Amino acid sequence: MNLIGHFTIKKEDGPDPEFMGWVKENFATSEKESGVRFEVTSKSENAAEFASRVVRSCVRRPLTFWRIEYSKEEIENAKLLMLYSSVYIAEMDHPPTVEKIHLARTKHLKSPRPFGSFRPFSDVVGVKQPLKERLEKLSFKGIEWVELHAKKPKPEDLPIWRIYSSVELPPSPIPLKNSYGEPFDGDLEKGCHYEKRFREVELAYDADAIARMGEFDFAVTREWIGNYPGGCFQHLVVSQRFRRALGSEKVKGASYTPVRILEPGEPPVRDPLELLASGGRIG
Repeated sequence: MNLIGHFTIKKEDGPDPEFMGWVKENFATSEKESGVRFEVTSKSENAAEFASRVVRSCVRRPLTFWRIEYSKEEIENAKLLMLYSSVYIAEMDHPPTVEKIHLARTKHLKSPRPFGSFRPFSDVVGVKQPLKERLEKLSFKGIEWVELHAKKPKPEDLPIWRIYSSVELPPSPIPLKNSYGEPFDGDLEKGCHYEKRFREVELAYDADAIARMGEFDFAVTREWIGNYPGGCFQHLVVSQRFRRALGSEKVKGASYTPVRILEPGEPPVRDPLELLASGGRIG
């Protein structure tokens, strides 16, 4: 696993000259109007020292976004995986909602791909009919197929199926926010946001809660992610059995993020700078 932080430090962030001199000596920087930009990874020799220096030296934390690159072994060994795809097979005119999930409509793209997501939702994935027929033979636990209809269907395009699930995960211990970044206390089905420190959310669940669910291959999050009803979706979580099946079909475009299974005392949200300060070890 490799943690990557992209930093932009502005003058108004309050860094001292000594700190900025040290940054320029140890990292490749570029001067932009927005500030000094550079990248730090958990594999950097000075990652831990940087983490402690940036906390001491900045009046406010600099503009940052973090991402995690998971190793092949970490993806293969995870008990559960969040499934998404940046490869699109169709464009969704109306996002899925609780009330109209079976009435979703799509505007088809000219794509021969058997698997992908529905623009603009990379977490809402589906397959073309031939692949669905082969996957159905494997009898995955918890899978639900939702047929999507186009406004102007073409015989060669249809049918196309969204992969959904009849299994719902327990509430995640990750704190929830509303669209203004405030603590969320509303209706989950009307849209909310996970507190996250990385570009992609790290889904997390208590180990006991997952164990009580028994075996399943597909499940959806209890939380609907988005800003308003009709503009939100549920993350799809899958088993290793499904990942291997899709791999055996040589399907391209599937991406996975390991779901964190928390033992007592583990935080539901990890702090990137604390991870770097621990010596860059984030596994």
